[in-house]
Amino acid sequence: EYSLKDLRIQWMGQVVPSVSELNYDYSQEVKENYGASEEPVSVSVGEKKYSGDITIGQKDLLAMEAASKKSGYQDLTGFFSDITIVALPNNGNPGFTHILEKVRIKKVPRGWKTGAEQSVAKLDLFIGKINV
Repeated sequence: EYSLKDLRIQWMGQVVPSVSELNYDYSQEVKENYGASEEPVSVSVGEKKYSGDITIGQKDLLAMEAASKKSGYQDLTGFFSDITIVALPNNGNPGFTHILEKVRIKKVPRGWKTGAEQSVAKLDLFIGKINV
């Protein structure tokens, strides 16, 4: 098993140390095809869909926004980039590399609250493809 501390997450050319949560998944549409009987006679496979979210510290979010503006983008929702997740081998676990391709941020939330040790932002992601 792996925990978040075992992962190196690189995005926009930088390791993002403040990631406190990362989720991604994929699904594929499957449809049963029926003929004259009540039982399916075949199965059709449809499109794959990918989604995810990442929670990062506001400090890293602001740094990413500044970097995107230096690259000529208006804000973080204006471009695609890849996210690379690497887990090094440990305690008998083999390690892995996953690449989330063509990631685009759908929404950039803002918020702060009293008593929080660190302000974080949960970013909903569009993902073009997941390579595992």
